Amino acid sequence: MIKLRNSRFRDVFRAFVIVSSIAVASEAGAQTVSPPSSVSAADINRRWDRANTLYERGDYNAALVEYLEVYKHKPLPVVRYNLGRTEEKLGHVVEALDWLEKCLQDPGTLDETRREFARKMVDDLKTRIGTLRVTTNITGALVAIDHRDVGVAPQKIQVASGVHFVSVEAPGYAAQRKEVKVAGGIEESVHVELSPTTIATARLTISSDHIDAEVFVDGKSVGKTPILGSIKVEAIEHKIEVRRKGYKPFERVMKFTEGDTLSVAVKLEEDIPWIAANGGYLQLDLSEEHAVVNVSGVSRGEYRGSLRLAPGKHQLRVERAGFAAVEREVMVIAGKTTREKVVFEPNPDTLVKLREAYATRRKWGIAATSTGVMGFVVSGLAMIAIDRSYQLDECGTPGQKPLCTNYPGWKGVAGGFMGLGIVTTGVGVWLLSSRLDIHRYEKKPLKPVLGVSVGCFNLGVAGAF
Repeated sequence: MIKLRNSRFRDVFRAFVIVSSIAVASEAGAQTVSPPSSVSAADINRRWDRANTLYERGDYNAALVEYLEVYKHKPLPVVRYNLGRTEEKLGHVVEALDWLEKCLQDPGTLDETRREFARKMVDDLKTRIGTLRVTTNITGALVAIDHRDVGVAPQKIQVASGVHFVSVEAPGYAAQRKEVKVAGGIEESVHVELSPTTIATARLTISSDHIDAEVFVDGKSVGKTPILGSIKVEAIEHKIEVRRKGYKPFERVMKFTEGDTLSVAVKLEEDIPWIAANGGYLQLDLSEEHAVVNVSGVSRGEYRGSLRLAPGKHQLRVERAGFAAVEREVMVIAGKTTREKVVFEPNPDTLVKLREAYATRRKWGIAATSTGVMGFVVSGLAMIAIDRSYQLDECGTPGQKPLCTNYPGWKGVAGGFMGLGIVTTGVGVWLLSSRLDIHRYEKKPLKPVLGVSVGCFNLGVAGAF
């Protein structure tokens, strides 16, 4: 590991590292990279640092977006590694496995610690993923899993272990939907038989701020929120229900005509007595005061203490004026307290103000410290001179030293200035030593990792987790 102390040299070296990792190929296996990008290395570095910061703060959705943007320009093994870890944190086990397997196929200069961790994650993820094989009697029938189109039948796709809803539809045939349970490491097969129909159809879309609420159409479950895409229904009247423990049931009767696409926005109302008896607590550790909390689309106002919530997943949004909002998914457990640390990142205007305040405080701190020290020294020398003059004077001799009796007064004045110098110095030291908020938001520089292999020279970059 190379340690760089000079910040300017470190930034230049960091840019050199990334460029070198692309330009220099290894005999053991060269990395495939995208064509030269118009985006500068400095811009990519800033986005990389931001992605790592978001990951550390637990804002995995935002971190994923940033890592994907970095990967467009620099498809390095370390970026695939970080993408895999982020997808796993979001519960996207299939995507996580894909990224990590690609990373291990071409690890490049990825250090052995990360390679070993990636291998362990791959082994673990494989136990959490099953295979779902869907067949039907109609060629070209469209298959959707959990309301997400995956192609035409027959279809074989990897899915996370658990319960999944398989939908199959084709023009002129009645759509069919089946619930399938898939265990990790197992291939499950499901055959969906479609029958011709002349029944008019329509579509239903469901939107809700609540996660894991189960949706029913005419008493039959069609999945849990969030439901992606639309649900095909017969063009008649239907009863739509949405249920989740801790909330009052949502019900609505809707009439569909052929070709309609109707939407329903679901707002669930808390069942306060039930939550009081069966809920859990959400406690936030905020980096800034006076933050406003929103849980599952409902504002809780300014955060003042633990929140009592229904057990299960919730969508959390925390806002603070002058800072970027923080959004994440949290899990509340019945009878327990879930603790979440929320670190805000200032917007550009706030960051400028913080830097200006820091510069002003530093300027006054230096001025106060310098003035105080100078005043203390000058006052001390004056007191010594006054005391010396007082001792050498022939006090009491008429006409010789008329100001002799004033020496004690001047000494007191000098002592006062000395005390003022001490106070001024203390204020200056306090101004210089007090850490303003600007220090919290300073990005840690990307640490270059230097690797050398026989017969070649490799450079790589990695972000600390």
